Amino acid sequence: MRPTSYVAKYRTLDIDPRQVGRDLQVDTIVDGFYRRAGDRLKISVQMFDIESGSLLGQQSITTDPNDISDVEERLVKKITKSLALSLTPKERARIRRARTVDPKAYEFYLKGRYHFNTNTREELDIAIEMFQRSTEIDPHYAEAYAALAHMYTYKCFSYDSNPLWEERARELCQKAIAINPNVAEAEYVFARLAWSPSQGFNHRQAIKHNRRVLELDPNFAPAYTAIGLVFNHIGLLDEALRLHRKALELDPKNSFAETYLGIDYLWAGQYDEAIKQFDQVLRDSPRHFSANSVVPLAHLYRGSMGDSEEAVQRSLNFFPADTWIISNKALLEALKGNAEEAELLLKKCLSIGSSLGHFHHAEYNFALVYAQLRDKDRAVEWLRRAVDNGWPCYPFIRDDPYLNPVRESNEFLTLLNDLRNLWESYKNEFLPFEVPSSS
Repeated sequence: MRPTSYVAKYRTLDIDPRQVGRDLQVDTIVDGFYRRAGDRLKISVQMFDIESGSLLGQQSITTDPNDISDVEERLVKKITKSLALSLTPKERARIRRARTVDPKAYEFYLKGRYHFNTNTREELDIAIEMFQRSTEIDPHYAEAYAALAHMYTYKCFSYDSNPLWEERARELCQKAIAINPNVAEAEYVFARLAWSPSQGFNHRQAIKHNRRVLELDPNFAPAYTAIGLVFNHIGLLDEALRLHRKALELDPKNSFAETYLGIDYLWAGQYDEAIKQFDQVLRDSPRHFSANSVVPLAHLYRGSMGDSEEAVQRSLNFFPADTWIISNKALLEALKGNAEEAELLLKKCLSIGSSLGHFHHAEYNFALVYAQLRDKDRAVEWLRRAVDNGWPCYPFIRDDPYLNPVRESNEFLTLLNDLRNLWESYKNEFLPFEVPSSS
């Protein structure tokens, strides 16, 4: 079953339900409409088999339009009975807990979801506005408060490190939980807050909170995306791939899961697959920040310097003041032997600041630049900073050819040994990662 937010984008499209089903990778789809006649509201639904296109059944209910609090539960009972399905106790409980949301508030909520998925700063600000409007229209809409909190954590992590955003996120989560203690996204926000620069990228706490999210809602795709992101940072790349694929099964158009899957491929050395993923994301959203940040590196490690330079220039056009992207450019200059230009670009990064959540990737690029400049001490120093600041990805660091100039130094070997021990401890602690049961 796919959550409502994932199928809402089809609401205004004239599209064959079977195509929607194929897009969502489901076997059966429910399509419906409503008609109002005087003081009665009639809601009708049809169930289609995706493979054959055959109609599996039809159901309808009639109700008072001013009292639709139990409509969802009544429809679900009719549908599950007609299809001979059974609901788990948790699924029945979630339906019973559902409350009527003001339709206008829900519309703004869906708009917020849509704008956030493009992953640009401008669209994030629009998403924030949409969720704010949603909570203003319906002050008891717990899911909208949690979604707004999520937006603030992402803004603090990626664009504006003012701690005010995290403070607001915590306040909004408490408000959401006061209304509904079982809002999965509120728990997800606590995971994001734990996995942040201000909390030292607490990998264990982030995973703990996201496990709780999946206990509340096993279909909450962002939790799989987030656990996979933690795993690829700590070097558990196979498990990261599995979780990001799971997220995409639940939400095939989740641009974050699409991008992070590409990053999994990149750090696992599967460069063609990585480029394919990033290109797909950038076709849909050319200004997607994360994809623009990593696609130059995928081309570089694949051996395509020219494609990497083109990708760096495109990303700089969109994000001229981002440290990760500027440090990508510095690495290319160092590889071409332009030491002075590379160091100038690193100084520019430092003048911009180091407080955003992805700065550990810039720190890693600093290490690669200094390795190319044969400055072993500074290369290892910046590598250790990247590791300590949330990126202890042992398999990638172990195999990175751009670290070869410092690979024989005692300091590097000591750091690599420490990383291997940490990686082994993470494997023992987290693998295999078992998804909580929905029963």
